[in-house]
Amino acid sequence: MSSSNDSFDEEFYFQEEEDVAMILAMHVNKKPKHGGSVTGRQKLWRDRIDAHNRLMRYYFMENPIYLKSYFRRRFRMRTKLFKHIAKKLASHDRFFQQRRNAAKELRHNIFQKVTIALRMLALRYSGGSS
Repeated sequence: MSSSNDSFDEEFYFQEEEDVAMILAMHVNKKPKHGGSVTGRQKLWRDRIDAHNRLMRYYFMENPIYLKSYFRRRFRMRTKLFKHIAKKLASHDRFFQQRRNAAKELRHNIFQKVTIALRMLALRYSGGSS
């Protein structure tokens, strides 16, 4: 009776070792779900801060470079309405809030994101299709 138990135990432990080996092999070959930074890849510098400064200097500062009529022609609204839309979007959807990326760099600000969203709507561009 003990010999049958020994063979059963050996078979059980052998099966258990195979299962553990299979699970380890699956996890070793599995790619991470997020892309993250890739070693050896060059970072694309987007100069978001300078773009923000230009946008603010052109239209939103106390003495902007362009007249209010230029903003109205480009965006088809007054700056006050644009700011109101931006504020409401930021309070409604986290996407429109300025946050930091994985590298702790500031992403695009609310005015840049609203500008792009309005441009996409005006051109009837849907981000998902090609």
